[in-house]
Amino acid sequence: MAALRSKGTVNARSALECGSGAAAFATRARPQGGSSRCRSPRRLRRCLAALALSLWAVTCWAQENPCLTRAVTVGVFNSNDGPVKSLDAAHFRGRIQGGNVEIMSAKYDATPRRIVFLVDTSAAMTQDQARWQSELAMAEGLVSWLPAQAPVALLTFASSKPERIDFAQGHKAVNDALAGLEGFTVAPGFSPAVSAETHLSDGIDQALAMLDPPKPGDAICLISDANGDWNAKDAAEGKMSARGVRLFGFLPESALAQNSESQIQDAKGAAAIRGLIEATGGDYLIFGSSPKKGATDLSPEDRSKLLVASRSFAQEMSETYRLEIRLPQTVEGAREWTLEASADSKKKDSHWRVIYPKRLPKCP
Repeated sequence: MAALRSKGTVNARSALECGSGAAAFATRARPQGGSSRCRSPRRLRRCLAALALSLWAVTCWAQENPCLTRAVTVGVFNSNDGPVKSLDAAHFRGRIQGGNVEIMSAKYDATPRRIVFLVDTSAAMTQDQARWQSELAMAEGLVSWLPAQAPVALLTFASSKPERIDFAQGHKAVNDALAGLEGFTVAPGFSPAVSAETHLSDGIDQALAMLDPPKPGDAICLISDANGDWNAKDAAEGKMSARGVRLFGFLPESALAQNSESQIQDAKGAAAIRGLIEATGGDYLIFGSSPKKGATDLSPEDRSKLLVASRSFAQEMSETYRLEIRLPQTVEGAREWTLEASADSKKKDSHWRVIYPKRLPKCP
């Protein structure tokens, strides 16, 4: 039995279920003086029963700890931001805590993904109308590039105008809602009843509820200024990672600057959201503030550029692989790991960009 245990960790549930059988095997299957013990019909039945118990015990002890095997959604893109297809498990290499991660299988999966657009409509978002319109136009372009079969939905938060578009309403309803938000401004004197951080956490919870039960490749696209010191990142990461939901986002350049005390505070929120995006296997775009103060309408040329730029973001959401991996050992809590992809399956291809969940969640 010791040899069997050394081949893999036995999960607690299997050990409990197999305990009595293993004990029976240990006491009853031990040879007692030769094959003559099984010659009578009664003793033959006992021998067959012992053999069955031994096989059952071996199977139970050999079961692998389910926490060692995981499934992750991964994207691989070339230097032109085009998806790299036709890869198999041999083209990927993973490492965690100094050990190799076994890539059991890699399957390209073009199944249409469910995406919830989560839009922050707070005063801080809408005061720079040029940037606000740019982000919404980018989201509209993103919807137009997604496969027609990809279910999309929309939620707004942090203002007096909450809006919800369900999956069943389709692409046009989401695009119309995004276009309608372009001229939206927060009513003078409106003060939210709760903090921006609470609004963001509640918004993520509502988006996750729309994606329940989860499906592989589900995603949330967040449009927010990441204002403030958002301290609920770990809780959100736990919920999203457990469901396999990826976070993508549009973040402002100003929130990444650290030139003043207020900007440093804002950057903390941006850093938390970036960390959540990277942990769950998504990506983000940075939007700078408009140099044209007072400009509120995007030119057709600007909209055309945003439409082109949104294509690669749409591909990141929908052009993915599903990897089955096995960890070298059980990990306690969420852990960072590395994943690389290579054309020749032996060395890293520096021209390929791999988008994957950089933190593996703790075992449920």
